[in-house]
Amino acid sequence: MSPDQVVVAGRGWAALIAAFAGALDRKTTGVAAEGAPASYAEVLRNDNYALPVSQMLPGVLKEFDLEDVYAALAPRPLLLLNPVNAETRRLDRAEARAALAGVTAAYPAGQRQALSIDVAPFETDTAARLKQWILEH
Repeated sequence: MSPDQVVVAGRGWAALIAAFAGALDRKTTGVAAEGAPASYAEVLRNDNYALPVSQMLPGVLKEFDLEDVYAALAPRPLLLLNPVNAETRRLDRAEARAALAGVTAAYPAGQRQALSIDVAPFETDTAARLKQWILEH
């Protein structure tokens, strides 16, 4: 990693902060978000949501959803690791890729390798995957 690169990483509730920071600051060269919700809209559709109200923005869905925030990072490197649903249950790999298909579509075909939507089954795998990704970007 060169000194002029700024990679932002966030885990748990800080994952959304990392994603928003990267989307708003074009100097950010990459974002790693572990445990971020896949969608605000899903929270709205779910009576049993566990996402803290502090993670919601009033009226946000009138303007955008989280998929739009993640897509705004294209074509910069983005790792969405262990995305969660409205109940904060970790999505499996197929669910994660389906829920975030719009993010994949935002990355031009020749630059899709910059996007990684992944699931790490154990905490040791999660920490190792984050470290590896950050060192590579």
